[in-house]
Amino acid sequence: MGGISAPITTSQNAAAAQKTLWGPLILVTSLFFLWGLAYGLLDVLNKHLQEVLGISRTQSTLLQLAYCGAYFVMGIYPAGAILRRFGYRIGIIFGLGLYILGAILMYPASSYLTYPGLLVAIFVVACGLSTLESAANPYIAILGPTSSSAFRLNLSQSFNGIGSVIGPVIASYAFFGGSDYNGSGVKTGAGDLTSVKYVYLGVAGIVFLIMIAFIFVKLPEINEAEKVAYEGGLEADGGELRKTKIWEHTNLIWGVFAQFGYIGAQFGIASLFINVVTESISISSSQASLYLTYSLVMFTIARFIGSALLKYISARILLAIYSLCGAALCAYLIAGTGVGAVVAVMATYFFMSIMFPTIFTLAMENLGEHTKQGASFMVSSLLGGSIWPLCMAAVGDATGVTARGFFMPMIGFLMVLFFAVYGSRVPEKVKVGHHGPEHEAIAKA
Repeated sequence: MGGISAPITTSQNAAAAQKTLWGPLILVTSLFFLWGLAYGLLDVLNKHLQEVLGISRTQSTLLQLAYCGAYFVMGIYPAGAILRRFGYRIGIIFGLGLYILGAILMYPASSYLTYPGLLVAIFVVACGLSTLESAANPYIAILGPTSSSAFRLNLSQSFNGIGSVIGPVIASYAFFGGSDYNGSGVKTGAGDLTSVKYVYLGVAGIVFLIMIAFIFVKLPEINEAEKVAYEGGLEADGGELRKTKIWEHTNLIWGVFAQFGYIGAQFGIASLFINVVTESISISSSQASLYLTYSLVMFTIARFIGSALLKYISARILLAIYSLCGAALCAYLIAGTGVGAVVAVMATYFFMSIMFPTIFTLAMENLGEHTKQGASFMVSSLLGGSIWPLCMAAVGDATGVTARGFFMPMIGFLMVLFFAVYGSRVPEKVKVGHHGPEHEAIAKA
């Protein structure tokens, strides 16, 4: 097997356009589970640290700032540079290495109850995840026919949802012990992050095993220089093909805008989900974390449903419908209370299900040689995930009602709606003039 990537030649590219390379697809899809797991742990860790370290809602959202800030720092240039210089496989191994390092750093930070140390560890984990997402998302999208890229990426992202479901389940029982109080009515877990350090050591072990697989298994390396006409990075100009500039691809620019808003909405809702539920109905944080798990189960199921719907409904139309519904639910949440508010915040997960992968594939359409850099730009848009929670938590701290800050996710969903209706269209000047039937069908969609 060795540790050498198998480059795809031009003839192989043509074959790859006719069928999906299932082996590499399955291996790379395992990465989606890993960052889903990390994200699922983070949401419950947020509330746990509020209780253990005695920090406010606003202070706890610094976790999201560290997490999403790392995506911005790595995504804006380093991740794309690593992928362009060393290729997808080495980029993935590098990202897995950072993931392991960050998970191990959680041990001393948890032992000494140092919040800055925890933030540094989460930052390192997220640097690894940013590199993985910069590699895995475009790799899945281009590893097969372009006509099925949205379906393929939504399917792989469904396993991200599975990781996001398992994460809160583990965190609920590890961090809260399945209950906030012991049999004597005394609050448990206060001042103790022992479970946190052991959970992250376990995660480090799992990630290490997957990294070994990537070291020894051959992974086809997509050559954008040979695939550029297939991908659409060249346009027709008097019968000749000329290179385009990345900023001419306005679908990418608006895609970064939409993803910034969506990620902000997703992280804002997730980071304060437990607060909203405990304020709306009288239940413990441990019980509320299970409601988060149920929501993530719905999110995962909805992503599989969305993948099926994309076989019959235009990605742009489905994205527009889902984003409009998400905005409407947030509008209700701002004034809603009780069980209705809980149902509304849980329902947002159904409509968020297809947003990330669908925005990603529409934004990456026709990028060609700009695919790797475009992917890193898209990943850097996760910076929105640090801004939205901070603003929402500040409103919650000021008003005493967390749901008052849900005007921010509503804005994020409206940004996605704009992209679906207008911004996702590929400009005529960057469309390839010499397409196969497959690309012509996409251009008419």
